[in-house]
Amino acid sequence: MEKPSRLNDLPLDLISSFKPEVAVHCAWIATPDIYADSIENEVLRSQSIELFRALSFHGLKHFIGCGTCAEYAPSPFALDEDHSTLEPSSRYARAKHELHGDLSSAALELSVRLTWARIFFPYGHGEHPNRLISTLFRSFQEGRRENLRSRGAVRDYIHVEDVASALLLFATSHATGCFNIGTGEGVTVGEVEAEVARLCSRSELVEAAPRFVARSSDDSFVASNRKLRALGWTPRYKLSEGLATYWKQPAN
Repeated sequence: MEKPSRLNDLPLDLISSFKPEVAVHCAWIATPDIYADSIENEVLRSQSIELFRALSFHGLKHFIGCGTCAEYAPSPFALDEDHSTLEPSSRYARAKHELHGDLSSAALELSVRLTWARIFFPYGHGEHPNRLISTLFRSFQEGRRENLRSRGAVRDYIHVEDVASALLLFATSHATGCFNIGTGEGVTVGEVEAEVARLCSRSELVEAAPRFVARSSDDSFVASNRKLRALGWTPRYKLSEGLATYWKQPAN
């Protein structure tokens, strides 16, 4: 099967022949320093709803869409799917949030189960080499320290294998609704930097800098994962263990 050039240009005859019951929609622009304000976000939103409708007409029963924690407003408290403020501020976040609304209406109309997964900060081997953690590994391996803008920003980093296990659980459990995919534990960017430096045996590059960086309550994104845990999910990786997986295979 040739790789389609667009989400709304799929080989539907072939798809119809095996009658898929579940689709997991992960395709989106995510190139660092480009994706947040790319016009392609609006294009992908439009193509995604076309994809949903096309698949539903070919027997699809359950659609799992990947949203983002950037749909939320930052908060010093754990972000909750049902109560936290939604305030998507980038083109990327707005397109994802608006797609969720589009899909919710279409799913009701077409009687298709819908799961919307708000993924927090995924990381792991195979990611784009300019994502934060890969950049840190590369810099420390080269004996230098990155000039990070916001070491006090609080993030919920989740290993890509834990993201995958959550998406698989949605598919097998037929769970519907909106779910956060995050560990529920927040760390600062500075703490991540220090752990990567330790793994690279270059802690002296971090220790030479000021040791204390205040946690920023105005730039904090940490998941409440109570709904996901209620399905029986638990994350496999603590951050230190997850970062160590970069050494199991050559880092980007």
